[in-house]
Amino acid sequence: MSFGPNAGSRAGRGVFSLSRRQIGTGLSATSKIGVGNSGATWPVGTTNVLEITDTADIPAAGVRVGLSINLTGTGAAVAPSSVFGQSFVVGYAGSDTIASIIGINGTARNAGAGTVTMLTSVSARIRFLSTGVTTASAGVDVQTPIRGGVTATITTNYGIRILPQTLTGITTSWALYASGTTDNSAIAGLLRIGGVTAPTNPLSVTGKADFTGTIQLPTYTVATLPAAAPAGQKAFVSDALAPAVFAIIVGGGAVFAPVYSDGAAWRGG
Repeated sequence: MSFGPNAGSRAGRGVFSLSRRQIGTGLSATSKIGVGNSGATWPVGTTNVLEITDTADIPAAGVRVGLSINLTGTGAAVAPSSVFGQSFVVGYAGSDTIASIIGINGTARNAGAGTVTMLTSVSARIRFLSTGVTTASAGVDVQTPIRGGVTATITTNYGIRILPQTLTGITTSWALYASGTTDNSAIAGLLRIGGVTAPTNPLSVTGKADFTGTIQLPTYTVATLPAAAPAGQKAFVSDALAPAVFAIIVGGGAVFAPVYSDGAAWRGG
């Protein structure tokens, strides 16, 4: 165990170096670094570079934190590009098949007989504590994958993947829930609702759609109507001339009228 600058750490700036040390009980025999006090050990086959385990009462007016990192960057002669509170890089360099590689794995458990008001495995929050300008902020920011110049193939990539949340004993399940009534939501790509096949339009709906309000369709002049194909499109025109149901719509008038496409032409109706 050593404290202070460590030549073996990155750039010689490590302040704590521990090659193999266990403090406490209930730790896995394969842990490189361990601090804890628990009657249970980690499962066989688990290899932990850093292991923290503890079992104790929660203070009546407080919280228990397994690992707390408080890092604050201050002014520098050269502006730093980034400050990371935690940075994780995991990987596999072998040739076998691995079921999964997970950068961060969070599990929250209610193992008692009491009541937990909110059980959260991962919680993210942005805090503003000064008058400095923040150009943009994100509770969770999913970056674009990096291939690193290699030709490896990724069969399917998910920015966010949510598996089924319905389980016996759960009264109500929400896979995605946004409660802010004045918040904006934006999806620049294609979206499908009601299925998991690739969408073909900005919004593709599989099944029925229920609306509690009105539906506002776009309004065109007859000359600016989009192509009539595919059939089944609906819109309004503002300059119909003597429109009639099922008749090909003609512009140059002043009638506001609904229209539909039959795949070859726009007709009144």
